[in-house]
Amino acid sequence: MRISLCMIVKNEEENIINCLERALQVADEAIVVDTGSTDKTIELLKGKYGNDSRVKILEEEWENDFSKARNKSLEYATGDWILILDADERIFCDREKLEAFLMNSNQPAYNIPIYNIYNKNSFVVSAAMIRLYKNNNPIYKGAIHEQLEIDGKSYAGEVIDKDICKIYHYGYSSSVFQKKDKSRRNMDIIKEEIQKDPEDPFNWYNKGVMEMIGRNYEEALDDFIKSHELCNGVRRSFDNDLLIRMIQCIVMLKNYEQAAIFIESISKDVVMKNMPDIYYYLGVCYAKLEKYDEAIKNFQKAVDIGECNNGISYFGAGSFLSMIEWAKALELKGEKLSAIEKYMEAVFNENNIGKQGLDELRRLLKEENLTEELNQLEKMLSNDDADGSNANDVENSIIKDDEFERYKKEVKESIRALVENGMISEAKEGIKEYENVVKNDADIYSIKGVIAMMEGNPDEAEKILIDGLDIDETNFDLLYNLGYLYQSTDKTELAIEYYKRALQNARDEDGEKEAYEMLQSLGIKESMAEITSNKIPKTSIIILTYNNLYYNKLCIESIKKYTPEGTYEIIVVDNNSTDGTVEWLKEQKGIKLILNDENLGFPKACNQGIKASQKDNDILLLNNDVIVTPNWLTNLKKCLYASADTGAVGLVTNSCSNYQTIPVNYSNLDEMINFAKRNNISNEAMWEERLRLIGFCILIKNEVVRKIGLLDEMFSPGNFEDDDYSLRIRKAGYRLMLCRDSFIHHFGSVSFGKVSYSLSKLLDENRNKFYMKWGVDPCYFADIKREITELISRSGRNEINVLHIGCAGGATLLDIKNAIPSARLYGIEPVKEAIVGPSYFAHIVTGNVEKIKIYQKNYFDYIINSILQENEEDIIEFLKTANDYLKSDGVVYITSRNKTGWDVKFIKRLQERTNDYSFNIVSAANGKQVLSAEKRHGEVSGSTIKLTLYRKEELDRLLHEAASNFGTSGEKDLINIIRRLDGNVDFERNLERLRDLIAESEPDCERIVSIILKHGIHKAKLLNIMGIVYYQLNDFNSSLMLLKEAFKLDEENTDTIYNIAYVLHKANENVLALDFLNGFNGIENDTEIYLLKRQIEEAI
Repeated sequence: MRISLCMIVKNEEENIINCLERALQVADEAIVVDTGSTDKTIELLKGKYGNDSRVKILEEEWENDFSKARNKSLEYATGDWILILDADERIFCDREKLEAFLMNSNQPAYNIPIYNIYNKNSFVVSAAMIRLYKNNNPIYKGAIHEQLEIDGKSYAGEVIDKDICKIYHYGYSSSVFQKKDKSRRNMDIIKEEIQKDPEDPFNWYNKGVMEMIGRNYEEALDDFIKSHELCNGVRRSFDNDLLIRMIQCIVMLKNYEQAAIFIESISKDVVMKNMPDIYYYLGVCYAKLEKYDEAIKNFQKAVDIGECNNGISYFGAGSFLSMIEWAKALELKGEKLSAIEKYMEAVFNENNIGKQGLDELRRLLKEENLTEELNQLEKMLSNDDADGSNANDVENSIIKDDEFERYKKEVKESIRALVENGMISEAKEGIKEYENVVKNDADIYSIKGVIAMMEGNPDEAEKILIDGLDIDETNFDLLYNLGYLYQSTDKTELAIEYYKRALQNARDEDGEKEAYEMLQSLGIKESMAEITSNKIPKTSIIILTYNNLYYNKLCIESIKKYTPEGTYEIIVVDNNSTDGTVEWLKEQKGIKLILNDENLGFPKACNQGIKASQKDNDILLLNNDVIVTPNWLTNLKKCLYASADTGAVGLVTNSCSNYQTIPVNYSNLDEMINFAKRNNISNEAMWEERLRLIGFCILIKNEVVRKIGLLDEMFSPGNFEDDDYSLRIRKAGYRLMLCRDSFIHHFGSVSFGKVSYSLSKLLDENRNKFYMKWGVDPCYFADIKREITELISRSGRNEINVLHIGCAGGATLLDIKNAIPSARLYGIEPVKEAIVGPSYFAHIVTGNVEKIKIYQKNYFDYIINSILQENEEDIIEFLKTANDYLKSDGVVYITSRNKTGWDVKFIKRLQERTNDYSFNIVSAANGKQVLSAEKRHGEVSGSTIKLTLYRKEELDRLLHEAASNFGTSGEKDLINIIRRLDGNVDFERNLERLRDLIAESEPDCERIVSIILKHGIHKAKLLNIMGIVYYQLNDFNSSLMLLKEAFKLDEENTDTIYNIAYVLHKANENVLALDFLNGFNGIENDTEIYLLKRQIEEAI
């Protein structure tokens, strides 16, 4: 299949080469008809493509007729299909997908979605123009906006999916129009056509379009009406756009009633009723007429339809534009908090690349004095900026990433050339245009810094270059230019500092030589080797492949795309793939390839890669079933070299064990990359130490590999070799770190390849090999009991003493240390071999339970026991011993390996045998159960109302801590606090504010109920919170009244049942409380209610 590109051009020196370079990736040949250019268009074409057999350049006289010029190009087309482009358009197309689509097609003509850019924040998606058609006697008719016939027939053309092919068009932006004066030229041609054929509706439609561009809306409307009348009820290809433009003109003329009537009439049309635009404009009209409910109804309908890619549509009408107008209508109705929510939805809508509605949102937040929400908004916007997203990023949303990267590279090279040739104003203009598309590009900061220096503004240059380093602190150009700036301003010490950093981050020998020569000129006597001794090494990325070509491509291409050039090498060890992987790998440039004749498994093949790595490189072992992301390796390297005793680092993902996963909310790879950009913002606070790292992605210092050697091939074909290596690293005196500021996507279960025996058998065998080598079970020595960390963290206490009996290597203690750095940690472990150098984070001794006697009595806030299981006698004996070593308010946590945990009957028996503790079964977020034994002190436990969101002791702490600075009263403040509590926004602080507000202003309880029922989403939860607050203020009557309202909403809510019974109990209405609880079946299955009931019975 051959595709011929046919173009007509005039004075397109700024566009023609870029257009053709991209188009020739799709088309097999190009026929370019120049109709009288007076600029460098012809010169550029002949210079670039004069000897290129794919491109035929024709020079024809312009006759004020686009069809004639277009038909001339068709005469020379030899392809099976014709592609039509203008020079100010860029095509983005997957040729392979397009060819497959056309091979299965029975249609002769297709529309390609066109993104017409009107300004930085506004564009229209159009699919109403045939741009691809069969070369079967095609001919154009009409002098402007020419119409096509194929073999004597006209076709409307179906629409190609934008993911296969799309066009990006600048030609009708106002700035381009002013520059080319297209408007006047086109209007002259249209008027000539009307004189020739005044009954052709297409001519009047074209004239109306040009009048609209000139903002002559009355004349445009007259032309559109004329065109519509001449159609005589026959639907034309431009009919949808004609009707939309009629609506737009009526709205622009502020005839809102007339517009509403007109839209209501065309909304019955079988095609128009599915276009979001008409409901968007109808909503606008009703809002202007102050019919806000009707307006909102139509904005909702537009959003429900969504964006339209078939025909011509105003981009955003089916999403953020309708949301913005919806928010305005809510604001005008006085529903300002709802308006804020709708503005937020609009501003962060995925289609709203211009962040339209942001000014309105900020204004309303300020007017409503919602300082916290405003700060949160700015933080969200800052995160968007940091991930490289762009408020004006039209191109980023429609251009494939690889094409976009090439575009960026080309533009930056052009800007550099302008600077080098002294064309500063042109360079500035180029930077301005580039930054309309790309934000936070470190290279652009470097260029801007150079320009500031050339213009004699050293202070401005310094600020620009330092700001650039905030984006990329390893950028050679930024570092070198800062050195040059400080040298030229006689700040020698700073110049030396930055030249040295530039030398350490040089990407090639030329950069090293240049930076070192500058240092020598400043009198530095150190050798280059001495200066670069602290240079962060490059990285050898070692990947094993065994079939799975699709994943191999994704992995390697993502590395090339998202890893800084010159900082790494890729070594691929293939374990005898048979699916085309080897052939594809051989075609790739810049890869060291090792081919095995058999599947050697993971450890042996990794060792081959390590041996082949460049000397002194760090080693990164990477599964082939991952996609790496922006800043992934940069952040890992920062962590690895932040401390001399860090030996290896890992990262987080979507699918992994060892608590190396984080929650994700993406559904495709594009959304994944955006998610990763937001996550991968360098932040030392997101680094945490671990006892082991999973080997799907682990970066190891070169000195560590030299010191401890290769992976142990005893574990071939794989599994537990990463546990073994983690242990060896720690035995060598190094730490392991997990970087939560580095995220990659992990498909999982495709890296290992097929083995000759079952995976379960392999796991058992290698687990036993590990045990025989080290004397400890690998599933035990580094196991993290995250449920314990979760329970202890809930308390909010910082200065705590924790003892873990059966702590293995101390992984859980280390996890607690990561969560609560000020915690003092101790451990007792029976297996001596499990203890490997933990002294810097915890004091761990070898022994059994009896070893507890070495510690001071009444010392521990928490004692954890992971040795005891379901044996009742052992638990009772241990609790008697632990009682002496717990503080008066201490807690014992006993973990269970049994998935079913304990039942209520077991708790009852424990409670009957000891009065020293109050027992509870606590379920953690990971689904595991823990037996909690809380030491009794003073009155019995359970002294606070129950609420699922927080443990009982937390509410006492929150509600009795020092009052916040909140001091205003009034219903407005109460509504704001209720809404924040409802959405879990800064819960603790707002709970404190609520208590203060109620204590100060004593609002009417019935009014509170009314507010919650009107504004609340989780109404029962809010009423429970209110009941808790009034109880804490000793207002039992109001508390019960609020809890009663919660009970009305949900009579099966166990929190509400518990809270009502508890308040009655505290009010000494124990008989009522017991009668209330006896009215429910099955409450004995709720441990907390059972314990409360027992307390009530004891009180009676």
